[in-house]
Amino acid sequence: MDVEELIVLSIAIFIILCFIFVESTEVFLVLLLLCLLASFELAGFFIPKEAKSVLKSMIYLLLIAFIFIVVKKALEVLK
Repeated sequence: MDVEELIVLSIAIFIILCFIFVESTEVFLVLLLLCLLASFELAGFFIPKEAKSVLKSMIYLLLIAFIFIVVKKALEVLK
């Protein structure tokens, strides 16, 4: 098993565990963002460029979702 397969396996296991134990979609998305950021930083040297671009685009999408979650929660607090 090479490093790229181990990274995909670890992300998949993390997603399955979060899906089982987390009830809120917002918390699930934030945990998924943290997992992808950590795996990108820890194994970025071993990931091929094609996989890096896909991982970066997923991180950007989750960052946009995170911004929407933060704005929504801030508006709830301000009401």
